[in-house]
Amino acid sequence: MIVGPLLGVLVVLALAWLILRWRLGERVSPKLLLLLGLPVLILLALGDVLDMNGLLFRSPGQAEKVDLSAELFTVDGRQVSIEDFEGKVLFLNFWATWCGPCRMEMPSMAGLYRQLKEEGLVMVAVTDEDPETVRTFLERDSYPFPVLIDTARTLSIRFRVTALPTTLVIDDERRVVMEHTGGYQWDTPEVIERFRGFLSADREALAVEALNRQ
Repeated sequence: MIVGPLLGVLVVLALAWLILRWRLGERVSPKLLLLLGLPVLILLALGDVLDMNGLLFRSPGQAEKVDLSAELFTVDGRQVSIEDFEGKVLFLNFWATWCGPCRMEMPSMAGLYRQLKEEGLVMVAVTDEDPETVRTFLERDSYPFPVLIDTARTLSIRFRVTALPTTLVIDDERRVVMEHTGGYQWDTPEVIERFRGFLSADREALAVEALNRQ
């Protein structure tokens, strides 16, 4: 539902206009505030809602399925495919060893993964660095989720990743339902419960599919 957030933005804009008009007199036009708030209104109207301190949630009903095909490799050169995770909720993180915020958030990613891996969460961290650099990093700081190398930057280009870290959450139908750019604390109780909601929806979809096959 986006009605609540839309009304909230409109109320805030109206109050801001009244305060500025009171302080500055006739010099403040309501059109100016409307222009300032228009990007937010458009974002919400498209079904994207910001909550939980900056995480951007997308409306699944308006999201197209994404292409996860790419030539990805482990640090020892083995080719893998995240297309194999079809039907799973995928936490896809773009990072680099030189990225301070990336390194800071990875322990909390590990915490989230440990909490929810038995419930079906899949987590993959992708970098375009050379294997030796990544291997050296992982020898010092290992993590329970796969770290893959996308030398051609296929996925980061496809998903228009312009800053690191960037995280996408892709649901069981390959739709991006959440995204965030910048470091984040992923293992807080609030975030874990939100992810449980994604996973619960995933399990319900699988149950319906199983019934339909009978």
